[in-house]
Amino acid sequence: MKNLLHKKLKRGVQDYFGNVNSESGIFILIFKNIYLDLFNCKKLYCKKRYGLILRLNKMKNKTKGQIESEISTAITQFEKAHLGRGPSETRTYIIKDMIIIRLKGVLTPAEERLANTPQGAQLIKEVRLRLIENSRELIEKIVEEKTRAKLISLHTDISSYTGERIFVLTVDKDLEKEYKGN
Repeated sequence: MKNLLHKKLKRGVQDYFGNVNSESGIFILIFKNIYLDLFNCKKLYCKKRYGLILRLNKMKNKTKGQIESEISTAITQFEKAHLGRGPSETRTYIIKDMIIIRLKGVLTPAEERLANTPQGAQLIKEVRLRLIENSRELIEKIVEEKTRAKLISLHTDISSYTGERIFVLTVDKDLEKEYKGN
């Protein structure tokens, strides 16, 4: 019964998706980074029901808004993990080949007090800029993982007056066009 089910599923998957590799009763469709259980239609990262793994391209069905949301979440986690504190609000906008990220509430209470003087405000900008420059590889990885586009340039600035940070990222393809139909 199980082999018959596998054969039928393999044939159906091949008809719909193309090439399927079979190794010891496990069918793997080679696309990108997500595993789905065909029987329950949910993500799986553990032992698969009936030994079946289907790997789909998770980028094809995502909307521009979903990608923007994922980038916002990833940048917030990055800020918390690598800079010690996350923003109170993050918004991401994809415009053609640019990704604009606006983070609010990024200053710590100590930085807010330090920002009251011109020298303190300049010091905050310099330190935050150096931290981002040293973490550029991590930001590149986030962008590539979420958009499948290569990061070309990264520009950032922080306002010590409002406590906001802006990232302007340029990538190697027009993301707005890519997600227009979704």
